[in-house]
Amino acid sequence: MSLIIRAILLLILTGGVLNAQILKRESLGIQGSSHFVYGDATSYFLQQSIGQESVIGVKQSQQFALRQGFLQPIDPNQLNDNSTRVLNGIIFPNPFNQQVTVRFEDIIYDDLQVRLYDLFGRQLMSNTYSPTDELALNFSYLSKGAYLIKIDMGPKTLIAKLIKD
Repeated sequence: MSLIIRAILLLILTGGVLNAQILKRESLGIQGSSHFVYGDATSYFLQQSIGQESVIGVKQSQQFALRQGFLQPIDPNQLNDNSTRVLNGIIFPNPFNQQVTVRFEDIIYDDLQVRLYDLFGRQLMSNTYSPTDELALNFSYLSKGAYLIKIDMGPKTLIAKLIKD
């Protein structure tokens, strides 16, 4: 009988742990926002609170003004900032014949590093382009098949599968 009670107790405890919520942030989204700010050689993670001024005041530089608020600390192990590292764009046409066009949805403020790989991971092309909202890439020299394109701008990356027909 005690074996059955132990099994039931184990199921109850395991079920409670598996259905527990995971803490992602300790401040409410309605009370502010979080941003990555990219300086000359350093990036900063900033949190902004609403209506919570501190006695320390405002720190200013030529480009930024920071006011300390009373936000709860974030556990870095729980922080998922993948959304800020994704470079958003549309690649068309795909499948393509001669060239593809990349139209970026994000603001392009830095050089674009474009790399093309085959499906074995071999790098076939690597070029750097000046900042632009739309990039036309000529791939007429490629044979028919599938490829991976990776476009980096600072800390943001766009990765897509391309098919040449």
